[in-house]
Amino acid sequence: MRLSVIKKSVRGARTVHFILMGLAGMLVSGRWDTGGVLIPSILLCTSIAFVWLFTTMVNDAFDMEIDRKAHPERPLVRGEITLEEYRRLYITAGTLSLFFSLFLGFIPLLSIAAFMALAYLYSVPPARVRDRPYATIIIGSASSLSFLAGYSALFWPFSGAFFYIPEFSSEFITLFLIILMALSVSPLINAYHDIEADSEAGVRNLYTITGPKKGKALVTSLIPLLFSLPLILFHSLADLLVCLLSGFVAAFWFFRYGGSRTVFLLYFLVLSYFLLLLFFSS
Repeated sequence: MRLSVIKKSVRGARTVHFILMGLAGMLVSGRWDTGGVLIPSILLCTSIAFVWLFTTMVNDAFDMEIDRKAHPERPLVRGEITLEEYRRLYITAGTLSLFFSLFLGFIPLLSIAAFMALAYLYSVPPARVRDRPYATIIIGSASSLSFLAGYSALFWPFSGAFFYIPEFSSEFITLFLIILMALSVSPLINAYHDIEADSEAGVRNLYTITGPKKGKALVTSLIPLLFSLPLILFHSLADLLVCLLSGFVAAFWFFRYGGSRTVFLLYFLVLSYFLLLLFFSS
């Protein structure tokens, strides 16, 4: 039963997103031959997968009233597991995440610990910034922390450098800020599904403050900007076409249908395109 509960608690697309953020950090670092790339990549992906599982489960544990309306299929709402058992599962997930990050060095360990702290800040009273308009900054910060963890990851049992601190290049700083800005906007796309439940729960976000129609129009206008952020680093005509075409298609789809899956599918394709550019240019 526990495996079934964990499976239902995993948010697959967003798990892949955070893993890609970490791998992007490793790509930008240019340290592929330091202690080998396979072991730190596996440890990084595993640690990020567990910290995101921890995050989603903490959120579900404190969102039960909202989920009764917005997500009645979730295990806690359906009564498939008790709250105490669920807490033990997410504590285990968090512990495993810290354990795997421990082998990557001090900065990745600190990044994962900060990711977990953000999860509590986002979901758990009395802070619970989930209910405030600026809550999406937490998601952007978590994505930036995954990128930082990948950029700093080094399998230190081979090198002996647990406290390794990389040189923070201008490329890293630019990408870190792009990720922070972009992923502080993208949660607004996903939040469209929860407008009714958020309104009933008193959550204050763009949709509940401005109204569904105006909020949807504002988010639609931000989507092309979100897709255009990679152009800060990539300047070819092909890059311009990829960003603009995908951005306008995603914006049209969201405005017409209100669906987030197509938007995020296009986002993953664009992200994969630029990750490949980084890989072949490194």
